[in-house]
Amino acid sequence: SIIQIGYVILDTVSEEILLKRSLHVNIGVPLSNYIKKLTGITDEQVANGLSIEDAFQVVVNDSVAFGCLNPVVQWGSGDIEHLQYEANRVKFGRSGMNVKHLYQVWAEANGINTSGGLSKALSRIGIGWVSGRSHDALNDAENTARMYMHLRNLLKSVKS
Repeated sequence: SIIQIGYVILDTVSEEILLKRSLHVNIGVPLSNYIKKLTGITDEQVANGLSIEDAFQVVVNDSVAFGCLNPVVQWGSGDIEHLQYEANRVKFGRSGMNVKHLYQVWAEANGINTSGGLSKALSRIGIGWVSGRSHDALNDAENTARMYMHLRNLLKSVKS
């Protein structure tokens, strides 16, 4: 079950993050010790969180307010699809843009190891992790946005 939704809204022209938001989701049960240790999220945060449907509506409202329903940029695949499934809603199209795949293509083309997660990928590409602990949805979202913009700028600099 989704216990946290973290996202940023990014202006890809100025590369400025216009909005950062983290929402906790009340799943109605206590978290396992493993999940608490991995994410740093407490039972209290989840108990005081929104329903998945209300959290989804906040995401939609922010997206509409900033005019950015597509594309959803994510590290890996399945996050946006899982959110839409749990909220029993579809608003963001069929899938998100998988920045991990974009990184893997870049790394393979440059003879760089592609194993590992977002933190290792950021180090390998030379920009490093910022914004607190990993496995926090908002920190992951901000770092994914940074990776996306870095790779986009590398691609943009290639002229035919």
